[in-house]
Amino acid sequence: MRRDMARVGCILTLCLFFTAPAWGQTRAEETAQRQAEKARTAEPYTPNRAEKFFEGFEDWFSGVRRGWYLAFDDAYPTGGLT
Repeated sequence: MRRDMARVGCILTLCLFFTAPAWGQTRAEETAQRQAEKARTAEPYTPNRAEKFFEGFEDWFSGVRRGWYLAFDDAYPTGGLT
């Protein structure tokens, strides 16, 4: 009886050691598959209406100019005057 239990224990231990690398390969394959699916469905972040509003308000409040505007001689706000 003890010999049978020892044999079963050895067989199960050997099976565990020989199948362990297969688990790692399967997990790597699953990760690669998830990454490929995510790459297909990924899209850039788009802010919602509230975020756009507050970003515009922050730019207006801080005095940040956007776009093209006329500048004489130098683009810096002080124009070289120190």
